[in-house]
Amino acid sequence: MNPKNVLIGVFQQPAQSLAKWFGRGVNTLFDVAEGHDRAATLNAASALGMKAMVSPAPTNPGSEVSHPAFLGWVMPDEPENWPHVPKDALGNRDFPKAVVDYVKKYTALKAIAPNVSVFGNFNGSAVTSAQLAYNKPTLVDRNILIGEYKDIFKGADWLGGDWYVRNTGRSPDQIGSLTRKMINLMRAWSGGKPMLVFIECGLQGLNKTGAAAPTPAEMRANIWISLILGACGIIYFPAQVGGGFKFDVTPTDLVAEMVLQNQQIKQAEPWLLGGQRTMRVETDLEFGATWRLQDGTEMTADVQWNSAGNKWESVISIPDQTGTLKERLKLAESRLAAFDKWLAQVPKG
Repeated sequence: MNPKNVLIGVFQQPAQSLAKWFGRGVNTLFDVAEGHDRAATLNAASALGMKAMVSPAPTNPGSEVSHPAFLGWVMPDEPENWPHVPKDALGNRDFPKAVVDYVKKYTALKAIAPNVSVFGNFNGSAVTSAQLAYNKPTLVDRNILIGEYKDIFKGADWLGGDWYVRNTGRSPDQIGSLTRKMINLMRAWSGGKPMLVFIECGLQGLNKTGAAAPTPAEMRANIWISLILGACGIIYFPAQVGGGFKFDVTPTDLVAEMVLQNQQIKQAEPWLLGGQRTMRVETDLEFGATWRLQDGTEMTADVQWNSAGNKWESVISIPDQTGTLKERLKLAESRLAAFDKWLAQVPKG
């Protein structure tokens, strides 16, 4: 049950902002903004030709399945985060119950509409630090374990992961290693479920030492490292959550970069969707892949950390054509047929 196109998403934006995001090249909204009207949001998405994955309606969750903008359901965000985990009678964080409750919600949704995809997003930092067993004397502050991740991943068809490297004060050279580890672990623990990766695109206000918005080169690297590693889409997270909430704090240079990269993703879609992907290099500081279509056309993407310049460098090579060879032949045939029809009408003599 894979997405039918490369998803370029944005997280929880109000209806009146969707035209702006559509203009930036986004094709999918991930959830209705908290406190905003569901119907207005879905209708605004539909009017633009966008799709939306939304949390289930509080009453009659199946009522929106037939809406033209509806793409699927979204599960509660980052269910492994401490504020979302119930406590047992001793005050310990009850991760087994959190897992059971999460999977129950998923099972109930699939009973309503078995063919509707369900998306679940998880905390990349928790994923990459998860352990097999808890080795501290008390259980009050323990985190989710690897085995519990394997179980909770059963509660979604498509998985999302967010690792906000720059906003948590880490150096930009860690974008590759942390994104790589998150994707590979989630793929392994879920049995290979489709993955989407959240992309930081502004200063989130997390109050972390050294926190920064990514540069355009860093955001570009984050996008293409994710796609090189097999992600089926990306989701921009443009909000400021600390120091006063704002839906979108994307700076102008990142907006321009976003528009450019979204155009490239759309151009690369035939290869990303239907190409045979071959990894050429995969290290923490260098990534490269080739996608080959059945007609032999290839696209390549290479992302590498330049230690001398302290920056990421990306080279994306997409064939300059309107589609696959089959599509181009069909176009040529139709044009030839139209010319023959015109030629037949030209007076002779």
